[in-house]
Amino acid sequence: MSPREQVRIWIEQSPINRLIMGLVLVFLVQTAFDLVGWATGWPAERGMLNFFGLHTGGLLPLYQPWTLLTYGALHYGLLHLVFNALTLYFTASLLETLWPSRRILRLFAIGILAGALGAWLAGIWRPAVVVGASAGVYAVFTAAAVRMPDFRVRLFFVLELKLWIVLAVLLGMDVVGLFSTDTTARAAHLAGAATGWLFALNPHWLDWSMGPGALRRGRKASKLKVVRPNEPSLDQLLDKISAKGIDSLTANERKILDRSSQKK
Repeated sequence: MSPREQVRIWIEQSPINRLIMGLVLVFLVQTAFDLVGWATGWPAERGMLNFFGLHTGGLLPLYQPWTLLTYGALHYGLLHLVFNALTLYFTASLLETLWPSRRILRLFAIGILAGALGAWLAGIWRPAVVVGASAGVYAVFTAAAVRMPDFRVRLFFVLELKLWIVLAVLLGMDVVGLFSTDTTARAAHLAGAATGWLFALNPHWLDWSMGPGALRRGRKASKLKVVRPNEPSLDQLLDKISAKGIDSLTANERKILDRSSQKK
């Protein structure tokens, strides 16, 4: 199978993968603008940042309201994109074992918006142009850590920590960073994390398309579960994912996870 075919299959596997690919494509366009600017002396990328980035000083976001979301599609440099993409892929993959993809996508978008508001507020003290999907990534990361706090993560192939500890360290760094020159970005991270925590405790808020009646019926639904003979439980599948990764699941086990996610 060619690399191109492998990428196509990967993109089709999940809406989360398509979101990540979208971020990559936007970065490629951004890079192309940067190269055009380097070759011609025309500040093409700066124009792109001015139009789509979030300007936190003053009332400019009121006149460019689209930037409250579009800033999340841009990134400052390859490492910025790689960190966000890898973190989103890992944490969203965990949440997909519990939630349908539409919840995660909505949480990501709301996290981006919350991050914009947090950065805008922080911009009162330190105005800046903010870009990056970090607020949405933090929302998904936090939701995963709240729902699966004891999931173990191996860092640098050596250090093994629980997911909530990794998140706590990152958030602690962001709190300290509020008093640095990077105030607006840190505020966006914290606002995204707060959003993830709120929706992790109230995931049905992300199911607004179902309608109020459906939500009420969902909350009153019976807690009885149908158990199929010889079918692994959700806990057993999560243990397998923790030990061997999500790719170790069989097609039947993935179907079981899909059924479970629709019931959450």
